[in-house]
Amino acid sequence: MARAKQKTSAEKEELQVKRALRKAERSVKAERISAFQSIPRPSQSATKSPEALALEKKLSKWEATIRSSESMKKHGVRLQRASDIVSPHLRRVSSGVMSMDLKIGGGFPCGGIVTVSGPPGTGKTFLCLQAAGQVQQAYGDSSCIFFATNEAVVPKDHARLAGFYIRYSEEEIRQKEEARSKLGLPPFSPEELEDLRYQVGEVEQVTSITAEGTLGVIREAIDSGIFQLIILDSMNNLIPEEEDKAEIGERTTPARKAFLLTQFSGQIPNALMQPTIDGDVNYTCMLVTKQVRANIGGFSMSPTKESLGAWSLEHNRLIGVELHSTDKLTEKGDGKSKWTSDFYGKKIGWYINKGKSGCHEGGNGEFKYYYDSGIDTANDLFICGMSYGVIRQDEAKEEGGKPSSYLNVLNQSGVVIARANGQKQVEDLFRNDPGLVDDVRRAILVRAGIECLHR
Repeated sequence: MARAKQKTSAEKEELQVKRALRKAERSVKAERISAFQSIPRPSQSATKSPEALALEKKLSKWEATIRSSESMKKHGVRLQRASDIVSPHLRRVSSGVMSMDLKIGGGFPCGGIVTVSGPPGTGKTFLCLQAAGQVQQAYGDSSCIFFATNEAVVPKDHARLAGFYIRYSEEEIRQKEEARSKLGLPPFSPEELEDLRYQVGEVEQVTSITAEGTLGVIREAIDSGIFQLIILDSMNNLIPEEEDKAEIGERTTPARKAFLLTQFSGQIPNALMQPTIDGDVNYTCMLVTKQVRANIGGFSMSPTKESLGAWSLEHNRLIGVELHSTDKLTEKGDGKSKWTSDFYGKKIGWYINKGKSGCHEGGNGEFKYYYDSGIDTANDLFICGMSYGVIRQDEAKEEGGKPSSYLNVLNQSGVVIARANGQKQVEDLFRNDPGLVDDVRRAILVRAGIECLHR
């Protein structure tokens, strides 16, 4: 009994020692925090120490010497204090795919190049069109998008599936009317004509024959700072002027295309870091599509292999997104089955093979793509909403004490902003209410701890 009491006493003494040590640690930590907080900062103290004033004098003199140097002026050197530079990367262009945005810091970063690569038929162009639609949605009538294409003109019907609205020309409307007449269909109603002539903001398109022409116009567009989004679709199909003028079978300068792309991809990041012609920060985001070939016999996580050429682009891009088909969809988005000999769409896997500016490589996911409606962003948003607790099962009980089948949709403050019976009804709400989608996307970003701007 005495032995037990002695042990208890020892334990108490040990506990007292531990408490004293923890108290001392907290005291030391508090002193360090207090000392750190007492360091004068520009916002806290208008006066600087003699050492800081001496350094400021030396630095200002050196800056003046550099800025007045003819050599520096000749080479376009622009010297700034790092604390005065505004990074454009906080502003993003949403991909429209919530799961992807979560892995890349909220969207494609402005002020840099993003590549979208993959084999044929994996939705590279559609993802770019969807990003353009997100820009229109964010900026409204002030949106301005530049599209450089060498594969075909921008497919306006396809673009509308992605939420990207380009006005049909009067000649296109006339041809559509003629086609309807030959099929025995009635003319367009006034409402349908109004819809065909609908466009958000401005969209510029260049279809230059040569690589030099296309890349030159893109450089001018970047320098202007007018466009929120510039799309090059695609890098692989650019043809140097020398090759364009050559006869079939005629030999041309080797690696001319690779040289042009290397030169271009080296210039663009630097151009995006410079002020626009108006002296503002350049918030342009550039998307470049690339074809890839199969990774036969490879051991990489990626099922595809990047195409050769323009290696400088691999280093100068901020983010690289790679797409690949994973499976066929044999039922519609509404759940109605289809016979297995036919299919409605496909599943597209995506993989981040290069990551800077708020993300890292290795992120991956999958979304559904339907031929008649495009990427199923509603389904992707639902899955993300459930994962981050923005969509929750209603806690109310049904008759008999069964759990409710209703789901509550919350905003960033945790307030219920929508309620529906099951996943399908929630997804239908997303498809028909852009405002609700914005609220849910914002709530998910908040819960994920991602800070970004979309305009």
